[in-house]
Amino acid sequence: LHYLNHGEKEGRNPCPYFFPNWYRITNVDVQSSKTSLLQHYIQHGEAEGRKPNPYFFPDWYLTRYPDVAESGTPPLTHYQQYGEREGRLPCPLFLPCWYRHKYLTDDLDNSYPLHHFIEYGEKEGKNPNPHFWTNWYAEKYHLNIREGLRPLEDYLLRGEDCNRRPNPHFYPKWYLENNPDVKKAKVSPLQHFVHSGANEGRDPGPFFDSLWYRTEYP
Repeated sequence: LHYLNHGEKEGRNPCPYFFPNWYRITNVDVQSSKTSLLQHYIQHGEAEGRKPNPYFFPDWYLTRYPDVAESGTPPLTHYQQYGEREGRLPCPLFLPCWYRHKYLTDDLDNSYPLHHFIEYGEKEGKNPNPHFWTNWYAEKYHLNIREGLRPLEDYLLRGEDCNRRPNPHFYPKWYLENNPDVKKAKVSPLQHFVHSGANEGRDPGPFFDSLWYRTEYP
């Protein structure tokens, strides 16, 4: 196989959602392994909960979709073959259906919205969901996208712990303090807002009144 002999060393991806260069950089213990990175992921990494790319979370995927866990199908395999087409989420803050509708028109790109976001979209400033503003976050927290820094990855890794805001209107700490049920559930404030809070009419911060806005502008 070209991939095993040459492709992986050249940084080529064997499929839309396994990124060997990213896997190598984020898993220091496998850098000296003689085993192919793809083989390592298949044989060990996925079972250990390691991510194949910045925005596919295997353990989270199995928890969110118990039918996949019960089927015994490896989570990445399921996502590539069925999950993305079914509109399932690869991680808490990437919404493939929303992204496809918002940005993609080309048939090939349409088939792989997460791949498009990782390879092109994030660098172009496209947003992974309506409430995370890629360019705003990068400028606010001095992340140079052109140098390979990923705003969404930064937010997922450390953003909320540092009380960083995903857009000008959302205040994570304020959201928890004013929604005790969310705080009690120990749920990420932005994840809650993206998946339910916005639809429930909850306010994203102290300076935006969702109920008033909807009433004023029906």
